[in-house]
Amino acid sequence: MTRTVILGADAALDAAWQVACEHPGDAVRLALLTLDNFNFDLGPLLKDYPPALTRVFVALDARALNYARHQLIAQVQWAGYSLISLVSSTAFVEPGVQIARNVYIGPGTSIGPGCSLGFGCWLERRVMLERDVSLGACVS
Repeated sequence: MTRTVILGADAALDAAWQVACEHPGDAVRLALLTLDNFNFDLGPLLKDYPPALTRVFVALDARALNYARHQLIAQVQWAGYSLISLVSSTAFVEPGVQIARNVYIGPGTSIGPGCSLGFGCWLERRVMLERDVSLGACVS
């Protein structure tokens, strides 16, 4: 059985956990330890959750440096974990919208036709993308 781990820090972890709890399943919340908001300890993830049986969402938002976000997401992937995206049950996403991995779509967000969300995008609550908007990697 595959388990979902919501991995992150601070307000981003809180927001992602809230959205994860909207969906059925056995998600686990795992707070990352850091001394500098740049280097994160993946030890608890690696020790307790085997990559073959675990899907991960990395919850770091705009308060983290983009380099730190990219680095952490890359470390999780290199360790063999599959990344998922989180979409709030109150978000409206038009059919055909392209959503890459590790994308967060917050409550009340509306994404119109032809939009594309790049790897690691973070859209807080009530964001509105009208039509044919493309966001690159780790936009928040």
